[in-house]
Amino acid sequence: MCCLEECGGVIIGDRGLILYKSGLKYLNNERCVWILHSPNSRNIKLNLLEDRFENCCDYLLVNTIDPETGWIRNDTKKIKGENETLTVEESLVVIVFYSDQYNSGNGFSLEFSSSGDNPDPEINFIVKHFSELNGAIEYPSSEWKEGGESNKIYVVGFSKTVKFPETHHTVIDWKHGIFQSSTTDSCVYDSLTLYETFRNGWKARARFPNQTDCQPFVTVPPETEILSFSHHCFIGIFKPLSHKSKENVTSFSFSYDNQRIADSICGGILEPLEAEFGQISYKIYTIYRNHEHCNWTVQVPQAKTIRFNLIQTGLESCCDHISVYSYNEPTDSPFKLKSDNRTVSVAGPNATVTFKTDLSVTGVGFLLRYRKET
Repeated sequence: MCCLEECGGVIIGDRGLILYKSGLKYLNNERCVWILHSPNSRNIKLNLLEDRFENCCDYLLVNTIDPETGWIRNDTKKIKGENETLTVEESLVVIVFYSDQYNSGNGFSLEFSSSGDNPDPEINFIVKHFSELNGAIEYPSSEWKEGGESNKIYVVGFSKTVKFPETHHTVIDWKHGIFQSSTTDSCVYDSLTLYETFRNGWKARARFPNQTDCQPFVTVPPETEILSFSHHCFIGIFKPLSHKSKENVTSFSFSYDNQRIADSICGGILEPLEAEFGQISYKIYTIYRNHEHCNWTVQVPQAKTIRFNLIQTGLESCCDHISVYSYNEPTDSPFKLKSDNRTVSVAGPNATVTFKTDLSVTGVGFLLRYRKET
């Protein structure tokens, strides 16, 4: 049995039970990742024995990893009903518990069992999970040792439950990286891929090296804040190659850090949305001033409609307000968001958000989330 209160982990074995907050209330916006590995097996069967999920929107996501490429496959399966079963023809699966930002429920009990003989016994998955909010991942290291690399796939997961996930994010700082090619004239390198989970599965956010010309090896220089994950969850997969040279020069290091989202910038042009959702966080825990006027430009490429949701607010109800209108179709009567009117949809792909306060009573700020409407 594993993990009643732990948001993710590594499980190695032929059969067992994953428990997460069974009979207990989970939080909104949770992302917990378990890496389940049955090294000697061909199939893994999953059986959801118990769940009290929000019916529409909270569930388990299951994916496999392609041992040829070392990439997470685009084969996401959802499990969200009691006694629902799923059989996967692999010896390793990645399981994510996903909850959205609205209603919550109680946790789950997931039974797993394995069968058959592994058709690729030479593939050796080296798996690790971190739950500390700050840390570093290096290769080679005590956990990720080099040697016999051609048959190894290194998988590391990170997930952590935090009380207010909407106010913090996980930032990746790249420390150093040298990646060797399989031969002196090849464009194929040892590779590291970082993934973020969304409501329909995983998305590759970065691959190292990102190289187009052929070199014996590639250096990736240090860079701060190369990635930012909206939730406290990611996976990294390192797939070494078979090298003709005896010496493998590949090495890399990156750190992850839990940081509060900056919330005191009055307006600006926001970066085009690439993640599942974006957000404007303005003075959530501090008092705003009288006579403020802030404008943000929101960009959601290819979105015919953008949906806004006011997650948190402490505005003076009568006289301070947030207005939203389509950037391409400005109007004299924009949609106003208040504590009793929290959602609105406007024409995309760009929109303008305005925050205005009057000359008297003040309050605390707001958290406004937006996404492409499907």
